[in-house]
Amino acid sequence: MERKKRNTNIVPFLPFISVSSVLTFLLILAFSLALLWTPPIVGLADNGDFFRMLRWGQLAHRTLRDGEVEDRYEGWINREYRFVAHPMLAWKGLPSSEALFVKAAALLALIWPGGGSFDLRLLGLVHALAFAAAATLLLRGWREVLLPSPVLIAGLVVVFCDIGYLVYFQSFYSEAASFIFLLAFVGSGLLLMSGAISRGRTWLFFACAFLLVSAKAQNILLALPLALTAARLYIDAAGDRRLRRIVLAGFTAILLIAAGIYITTPRGMKNANLYNSVFNGFLKWTPSPGAALARLGLDPGLSELAGSNYFQTPVDVTGEEMQQKFFARTGPLAVAGHYLRNPADLLIAMQRTAISAFTLQPEIYGNFERSSGYPYGEKAVRWNLWSRFKQNMLPHSLTIVAVHAGLLLLGIIVMRRGRERNLGEFYFALWLMMCLSFAVPVPGDGENDLEKHLFLYQALFDLSLVIAAATAVRAIVRKLDARRRS
Repeated sequence: MERKKRNTNIVPFLPFISVSSVLTFLLILAFSLALLWTPPIVGLADNGDFFRMLRWGQLAHRTLRDGEVEDRYEGWINREYRFVAHPMLAWKGLPSSEALFVKAAALLALIWPGGGSFDLRLLGLVHALAFAAAATLLLRGWREVLLPSPVLIAGLVVVFCDIGYLVYFQSFYSEAASFIFLLAFVGSGLLLMSGAISRGRTWLFFACAFLLVSAKAQNILLALPLALTAARLYIDAAGDRRLRRIVLAGFTAILLIAAGIYITTPRGMKNANLYNSVFNGFLKWTPSPGAALARLGLDPGLSELAGSNYFQTPVDVTGEEMQQKFFARTGPLAVAGHYLRNPADLLIAMQRTAISAFTLQPEIYGNFERSSGYPYGEKAVRWNLWSRFKQNMLPHSLTIVAVHAGLLLLGIIVMRRGRERNLGEFYFALWLMMCLSFAVPVPGDGENDLEKHLFLYQALFDLSLVIAAATAVRAIVRKLDARRRS
């Protein structure tokens, strides 16, 4: 399809350009907040990782009262947090675009009625506002490429407003940022591929891509598929030097943030991932763990740690002995090399990944406050039609994952050879992102928190189904129209 190139800067950055867009935004916002705030409120309990984002708001868990049982982690959510300093003083922490939401919510708490403490619902509000904006942008992109379709509305409400996604909004996990900026990224990408290249839309696309890649360390690998889209945009911008400079600047910024996130990730986090990728990864199922360690140049005696994870291990993982025996003698490249040399272990890793591929919420983290009366670790079931369908109806097998990916790739190849080449190439980049999101968790961090680490894969999987369904409906409608005209 020949694309019409425009050099105008008069392109809306915001999706709220019509009455329908405003209504869509307000309806999604109201629906999301109703699901989150209807008593008892819901969220996702802390697994010990909240402190990474709490720092951006100068927040901490509230002080426990005398005689109160420790209930900060895993089983129940906590609504109240305390300030340890003014949130404007916090400008250092784990790099993540989630910090934007935490900072905004913390500042909002200063003017919230009865200020002095932080209410988790403020973070839910900020996330819901961003989600409504991203969903409206996604819907606009869908409509330009796929034409208006009830499938798109149904997909947005049933799939992406599922409580399995929304509970992350009332938590300090960076999955919320990954989800929101993924929707915005796809929406801006569809606008860019709809046939009208402009500088404004290009800036918007790379801004969303930047925020998606910077959401969490796991996402930095998404920069690789983004290179394909950047290359296509650069080629299509021939004759417009300013537009080409925007493409180069945008992709360079993404590469820099990806490198920066990896470099500045704390050594403890890197060590935890490395430990889990070995001892909570392939050593759990390899028939000769001692021999596998020896092939990596490690002490075979460490095989007694097989099956343990960094946070629950019989040895001092921060001590000098483990540093000399393990951390100083191997790294992520050595683990990747093991899987490449041992395809049987890679196959088992992917099979184990597939078992958790359609479980949207982590099994062990609760959604309710302790005061709600719900049992420890209880899950919310309000508006969970889609997540319940995936959990109970889809076979949790590598076969299903592979068939789904194969059919998508076939459809993308057909589309790329037709009149929608650019759109097909964008879908191929999304397909690569989905495959990376599925393949990386076990080799990168073992089976630790696997459901949470597969969150981005699930979002991309769901996006692919909605887009495929809408594309099929569009093709049917076009055929029917052609028959009527003939």
